[in-house]
Amino acid sequence: MSVYILCSEYVLANNIDCLIITETWLKKSEPVVIGELTPPGYSFLSIPRDSHTYGGGIGVLFKNELKLQIFETGKSFRTFEHCCFTNMSKNLYYFVIYSPHTSSGNDIKTSEFLAEFDLFVDFLNLLGTKTVISGDFNIHAECPERPDVVHFMTTLESAGFHQHVIGPTHISGSTLDLVFSRTEENLVTDCVVDPRLSDHHVVCFKICQQKSHSQKQVIVSRKLHLMDVPSFEADFHLLLESSGSQIEDLAEHYNRVIKTTLDKHAPEKRSTRSTRLHQPWYNNSIHEARRVRRKHERKWRKSRVEVDHQLYVVQKEHVNSLICVAKQEYYKNELAQADTKTVFKKVNTLLNRSIKALPAHESSQDLSYKFASFFSEKVSNIYKCLENDVVKLCNETSTNVDPERSVSCSLTNFDVLSENDVLEYVQKSPAKSCCLDPIPTWFIKQHPDMFVLIITKITNDSLMTGAFPACLKQAIVTPLIKKQSLNPETLKNYRPVSNIPYVSKVIEKHVIKQISAYMESNELCDPLQSAYRPLHSTRQRY
Repeated sequence: MSVYILCSEYVLANNIDCLIITETWLKKSEPVVIGELTPPGYSFLSIPRDSHTYGGGIGVLFKNELKLQIFETGKSFRTFEHCCFTNMSKNLYYFVIYSPHTSSGNDIKTSEFLAEFDLFVDFLNLLGTKTVISGDFNIHAECPERPDVVHFMTTLESAGFHQHVIGPTHISGSTLDLVFSRTEENLVTDCVVDPRLSDHHVVCFKICQQKSHSQKQVIVSRKLHLMDVPSFEADFHLLLESSGSQIEDLAEHYNRVIKTTLDKHAPEKRSTRSTRLHQPWYNNSIHEARRVRRKHERKWRKSRVEVDHQLYVVQKEHVNSLICVAKQEYYKNELAQADTKTVFKKVNTLLNRSIKALPAHESSQDLSYKFASFFSEKVSNIYKCLENDVVKLCNETSTNVDPERSVSCSLTNFDVLSENDVLEYVQKSPAKSCCLDPIPTWFIKQHPDMFVLIITKITNDSLMTGAFPACLKQAIVTPLIKKQSLNPETLKNYRPVSNIPYVSKVIEKHVIKQISAYMESNELCDPLQSAYRPLHSTRQRY
């Protein structure tokens, strides 16, 4: 079983807020492994290892509400890797160290490591902030009389740091993994060693720092499946009779009537739920096996008898095998029953391609304002560039007009739609909804005869008047990062994706359909154009 799945299971089973991993062996781009390692409700920060070195790499797995971020120290050392991460308020810095074994094979000498580590501690003294240092130092702290240990400990003690780990942290009996904090800051408590997961034991400790509350999600729902549809339809059509004659009034009246009728027949229900921290394949068998494993573990820790330890190890392996089988069966069943679209969605989940990245932020509202300002400025710049290009193009073509390319046709108006035209689109359109929709799209698709008349009227009025209702111009804009490898803190690495109301999509679709038909019938499209033209792919052309 993958050690990364074991780490994920360990974090969930023990409700760990933050797990620091040294020697991850992760390179710059390994999304599949990171996806296996990161359970729901957690995030992962990685400092990848040098591709030219053996081993290495540092990772931090933490709960989302902690909002940790990497702090760039601007320092680089040859004999050890380091990483610093901090919270949003930057009042506490966590430094993670990984130092490989000193040997002739990696050309690292103990004296060089100690010299560079002295420089690192000098850098910490200049920061002047609360600091916790942890990691795999490969210094044998169980032998305090050794010269390298004396030098190492003296350096940290002179800077006010205290070492908290007691006992071996490796299966060989060595104490290699250490935790340091300044004595006067009283940050680290309850430091214990947990001999699980790998050859290096897990070092558990608590930090005396106020923890953010767990994230809770407010769910607003309506029980539409239990609604009396005939009564809803009667009230809906009754209220629609008093609609206005202007397109703006008609669109707003449509939204208002649906909301009023829904409030009567299916009022909103608000509920709050915490983030689900179980994997989708988690089942009762795993839950019961974990409970038995914990029972054996407690018994062994109390007795320290080898027989109890063996029972605990056997049960631990049993839990791991159940998780592996459950995960395989879950995805096997999901992919067997899925359509093509769902298959791609599941594969993207397995490959960890669907991560929603955002810049670090304390307030969602402030972040929304930043994105809104950035995207608005970007659109304004595009408009300016287009205006300049159009003026330049008009000046060039006015003096050099090709008679064979000149046209005498013009598009003066749009065709009126029938109810069957709109009904056909409603039946073929996907059941995607926008939170600006007064009623979900799936309900319209299930009862198209109830809505087709009013949607047709709104669409035709918009086409005939050339006006698009203001309430239908609104959209929910979601910033999506262009590539997972890009820096999520840079706004220009995001693209805006707009989700518009369903009626807006109906109008937009029929406008595009009629304009495309007009351009095709009058041969106005560029002969080499392939995009946005049905049956004109580059493959068919060549």
